[in-house]
Amino acid sequence: MCKYKNMINKIPLTIFVFSLFCLSLSAQEKFYYSISGSVAKSSQVKKICVDYEIVGEKFNDCATVSGNRFNLKKQIIQPTSAAVSTDNATFKPLKVFLGNTEFVFNINGEISFVTKPKLQTEFEMLTVMDNIRPNYFTLYSELGEKNDERGLAKLSELFENFKQADTNISYIYFKNNPKSPLSIFAFERYAVFQSDYGLLDTEFSQLPELIKNSVAGKYISAKIEGAKSVVINKSAPVFSQITDGKKVGLEDLRGKYVLLDFWASWCVPCRKEHPNFVKLYEKYKSRNFEIISVSIDEDKNAWLKASQADGITWVNFLDIKGNADEIGIKYGVQAVPANFLINPQGVIIAKNLKDEELAKSLADLIK
Repeated sequence: MCKYKNMINKIPLTIFVFSLFCLSLSAQEKFYYSISGSVAKSSQVKKICVDYEIVGEKFNDCATVSGNRFNLKKQIIQPTSAAVSTDNATFKPLKVFLGNTEFVFNINGEISFVTKPKLQTEFEMLTVMDNIRPNYFTLYSELGEKNDERGLAKLSELFENFKQADTNISYIYFKNNPKSPLSIFAFERYAVFQSDYGLLDTEFSQLPELIKNSVAGKYISAKIEGAKSVVINKSAPVFSQITDGKKVGLEDLRGKYVLLDFWASWCVPCRKEHPNFVKLYEKYKSRNFEIISVSIDEDKNAWLKASQADGITWVNFLDIKGNADEIGIKYGVQAVPANFLINPQGVIIAKNLKDEELAKSLADLIK
């Protein structure tokens, strides 16, 4: 499973009652962050911005440079990861963690820390794999163009190792640092990397009310409830969305076997499955079978490009976080790939089938 991009953003629970002197706030108070520093005249920078996202809502806080100095302090509804950037596009954005953190930067050819909060150092430790994964994204395309199945298999194994490392690092952090604001982020990452949100119910129930009632806490709670509802031999949650100007819903496909698949353009294991889907769709599309692909991409162009490259000709949604009919919440999915095989009566009969498993299941069901 993978949810590697924008851990981010998303993904995504064990968080805790913070004491006043442990960078913590009561349920009525809010978290904050501040940035300040100097800008070299040669940098040609007039504005510094902090961009972040909390459960689908995007924020853009900016400070104007005056006298080669800048200063900004903002309250935030909960700790979160962010990117610091400038109005000079040649400067690479800097990833930071906001949560009662005070940053001092020097901008001279690049954005660099003058003082780095301890929480930032721990954040960088938690996200070390995020800096490694992008190096392999282009390799996937190259191997795909060469039809190098052996290479793709090795790459999938590598990404699985990255996922396991992320899971372990996140788990150890929130277990050992329950009072840290970064534990919110660590638990969200840990939750994201689980194949089944329903397995997190016990841990989530032990969290303090401060966290359960946070924006992220409520979102993850909805994911857990969704995951608990999508079990084998239970009715699949219904949904509908607009695609190609036409409203299409799960109920419209009653009478057919439906493979509901969650994926993303940047997810290597997801796209590795698509050639198999193409073969199966061609074989069974006229024999009581349909596929619904649901992408969790945030970049619409990346989704469209990947869909075309992979030959997706079946129903294909872009699931937008924050949408009232968000399919991912209903199915408790945030880690991809994930799929559900639904029978003609709308009942889930299998989950997370791969390659030969899926081919055999369809061969047994569709005569």
